[in-house]
Amino acid sequence: MKRITLLFAMLLFSFVSFSQSIVIGTSADITPPAFGQPTDSYNQSFKYQMLITSTELSVSLAPYTELTALGFSIASDNAVGNLNGYTIKMGHTTTTELVSIHDASPTIVVKNPFNYNPVVTAPGVFDMITFDTNFVWNGVDNVLVEICKDINTNAGLYPFGQVRVSPTAASSTRYFRGDGIAACGEDTNISVDVGRPNMQFTYTTLSVDDLYLAEGFKFHPNPVNNMLYVSAKSTIEKLQIVNMLGQVIKTDSPNMNAYQLDFSSLSAGIYLVKASVNNIEGTFRIVKK
Repeated sequence: MKRITLLFAMLLFSFVSFSQSIVIGTSADITPPAFGQPTDSYNQSFKYQMLITSTELSVSLAPYTELTALGFSIASDNAVGNLNGYTIKMGHTTTTELVSIHDASPTIVVKNPFNYNPVVTAPGVFDMITFDTNFVWNGVDNVLVEICKDINTNAGLYPFGQVRVSPTAASSTRYFRGDGIAACGEDTNISVDVGRPNMQFTYTTLSVDDLYLAEGFKFHPNPVNNMLYVSAKSTIEKLQIVNMLGQVIKTDSPNMNAYQLDFSSLSAGIYLVKASVNNIEGTFRIVKK
């Protein structure tokens, strides 16, 4: 009976990552014009928001899936080359349509600023950008993707660069663009559109992992009030608590076989705990009472 109970616990609580992908939008169209797209080089800087509905995501994704990369289907190159300070943020939103007012829902930076040089792809192929911080979808809300770039002084040279887009039932994109201004600090209030760039996300699913089988990793209680007790046969190298926005709110480096992870200061809700033991990683869902 103990072995059956332990096996059930493994199936219920332990996870390993398998990389898969989901495509949002399949049209080969390249309208609207280039200066309303996330590879814009028409102006020196831009900020761009895109709305993805939970209905679209739930076709392939389960709650608490981690999104690990984002890519666009690049139809044509731009004359600028690198888009300076290209930054990607993501967040949950209850907004169902991007109207004329900027969506100020909380977001996290999933890709730190870097110089992005888009690579032209065939239809249905995507130029992928790997995240620095994964985004955990809560399985309920719509998702807001926000992209901005710093000033390119050589902007305005033709061609401007285009991505392939697909029509949406409601306004799903909004942007701001300008010259001589850092658009990352501005609201997206210039224009909205029902054409949204085709996107591909890679993601990891949650399944049985090696932490239980190889390292005897255990944790209790769940739900937790204050302290979560964790143990393993080998040294626990790192523990992270992640909220449902995908923000890492606590990182501990126990360097011991048994440890108490403090949840006492956290609000009630659902969290993910990421554990690393002997270079084996696992992600676990914890309920804080």
